Amino acid sequence: MGKLGIRTALQFAQKTEPWVKGRFSKPFMEIWHELNGRSVLAVETSPKTTYASIQKVKTFTPPSRDRSFVLAQLSRNFENACTKARRYTLAARSLIIFLKTQDFRGREAELKLSRPSNIPSDLLTIIRPAFDGLFDPQHEYRATGVVLADLKEDTTVQLDLFGEALKLEKPASYSRP
Repeated sequence: MGKLGIRTALQFAQKTEPWVKGRFSKPFMEIWHELNGRSVLAVETSPKTTYASIQKVKTFTPPSRDRSFVLAQLSRNFENACTKARRYTLAARSLIIFLKTQDFRGREAELKLSRPSNIPSDLLTIIRPAFDGLFDPQHEYRATGVVLADLKEDTTVQLDLFGEALKLEKPASYSRP
């Protein structure tokens, strides 16, 4: 917007609708409508209590090629996502992990689990091979993220001593930039 001479919300709101449509995507149009007093999304006053997925993403600076550092950033996202899932008594049946490079390219892996989980230590064990498949030390990374998906009500029961550990249902699928 700065390149177009827009420095304030008022300057953006004063532009015409055709001008905004011709230069920006849908989210910007929604902001423009809201700034001009036309409600786009209903205001929710009650706290959110249901989730289809939980996503945690964090950008870090400076960008890094350090495998341990990038994995630590991803682990922190897992901890935060799992904390939220446990708060709402939810557990994930599938996960998506992604790494974003300094040039904004994404690499991701989708993982299907044998049973729902919201326990970071279980999930980190599962995602480690996928992380190793995504991480390339030739690239500098600037962000990591995790999506807990296919959420189910957490009805966790203690496994017996010889119970089957959490594992992947099938090998991870990867995307490359």
